[in-house]
Amino acid sequence: MDLVGKYKLVDYSIINENGKVSKWEGTQEGELEYTKDFGVSVKIVRKSTKANLSEVEKKKMNLWYEGVYEVISSQQVSHTISSASDYNRIGEKLIRNYFVESNLLVISGKGLSLQVELIWEKNA
Repeated sequence: MDLVGKYKLVDYSIINENGKVSKWEGTQEGELEYTKDFGVSVKIVRKSTKANLSEVEKKKMNLWYEGVYEVISSQQVSHTISSASDYNRIGEKLIRNYFVESNLLVISGKGLSLQVELIWEKNA
């Protein structure tokens, strides 16, 4: 599977330690891009209906990172972060499981604190 291309976020699920699936509160928009020269960029912007957000919640409203990717296998890709909205993640290597279903790319792995599953639709 050639991952190269631009994608838009279709769905974002959070899976807790007991396997319970939930959604982020509010709405979110996102972009994912894999380039021919093994660059990766991820941007997710959340819109909350909550009035008083905590500092932690505010940090999660605009998530992004850029770096390089490596296809490990037909079901795994790594993202090594070179710049990010969360400076603590710079240098981190994220291992993501993935599969393709039609024009959808489903990626799962460890988010900031819990497991996440993101569904991306490839731009035509």
